[in-house]
Amino acid sequence: MQTRFYSVLTVLLVAGLVVEIAQIEVDKSKLRRQIAPLRGNEASLVRLRTESARNRALLAQFKTSGDAGAKAVHADLVAARAELAALETKAAGSRADASATPSIEANRDPTKAMTRPEFLSDAGRATPEAAFQTLIWAAMKGREPEMAACVSLDSAARAKAESLLAGLPADARAKYGTPEQLVGLIFSHGVLESTAVQFVPSLAAVDSDHATLAVRVRTNGREGETKIPMVRSADGWAMAVGERQIDVIRRGLTAEPPTP
Repeated sequence: MQTRFYSVLTVLLVAGLVVEIAQIEVDKSKLRRQIAPLRGNEASLVRLRTESARNRALLAQFKTSGDAGAKAVHADLVAARAELAALETKAAGSRADASATPSIEANRDPTKAMTRPEFLSDAGRATPEAAFQTLIWAAMKGREPEMAACVSLDSAARAKAESLLAGLPADARAKYGTPEQLVGLIFSHGVLESTAVQFVPSLAAVDSDHATLAVRVRTNGREGETKIPMVRSADGWAMAVGERQIDVIRRGLTAEPPTP
């Protein structure tokens, strides 16, 4: 009788272990399914970081190249950021909220949702949004005259920019040209690093000739919102540039440490 009891007990224990082992295998299978897309995303993100480092190296070259070289670097940057944008889209494809907003690849209106900078067009300068869209379009296309037209420096910023240009080597002065061209080319560096933009519907009008445009930008998988001051002249709206922005440009071109 006792032997039979132990036999039954052994069978129950073995059965329990089998159930536990089976459950463990089920859990392992679930974990493998969950880990698989994460590994894919991790690989994509590693490549994103590599591409970002490559872009930064190209930007450094852009600052020191001659005119012909700068145009070649610009074309290389456009191609590199297009590949970066495609990788970013793939990496973000598994997010739960991916279907909650319009597709970046399908959207062409930056006032509605995120869109690629290369999808923007020459929208004129009749409104702050149109002028900033035209500025991005010109930066993507390397259209320096149109970029310069979309930039407006106040008198103090212009004086600082002219002083900065006067202190640069001759080849750099030839490349950057006017204060507006200088600002436009530096602005294009940031545009080429970004992979998506959106004009947030919170335009703040200071008066009839001044407004602030909220812009959301995605760079290297991270999003941030910035405020862009816009000013209107007889020719239309343009991005307003002050002394502070010229100081930032000066530090970037001359490697000066930031002012405490």
